Amino acid sequence: MDQDPLVTIARDTVDATVEVPASELTGYHYASFSGGRGTRLAGRQLAAYVMCTSLPYGQYFGHSCEHGPPPHRIKVILPRKLNDPETFVALQAKCR
Repeated sequence: MDQDPLVTIARDTVDATVEVPASELTGYHYASFSGGRGTRLAGRQLAAYVMCTSLPYGQYFGHSCEHGPPPHRIKVILPRKLNDPETFVALQAKCR
């Protein structure tokens, strides 16, 4: 795995994804519900938290900071199919 690989993250579907450095993610866990609207996921998926200020500026991601001013952390999922297999396995190892 690279020192700080880019990781593709999503809120509740893969319709809106962005890439962030892996170092921006914390609190790795498996989730049955997405961040944002709390949509039920298709099985348990690798998830983590990212600060909203770490999202690429100007890219749509389904997060608006409407519930409070930044910075705050948001729950994201890491779609297996959209991430490098070696990186994904290394991130899975960080789960509690």
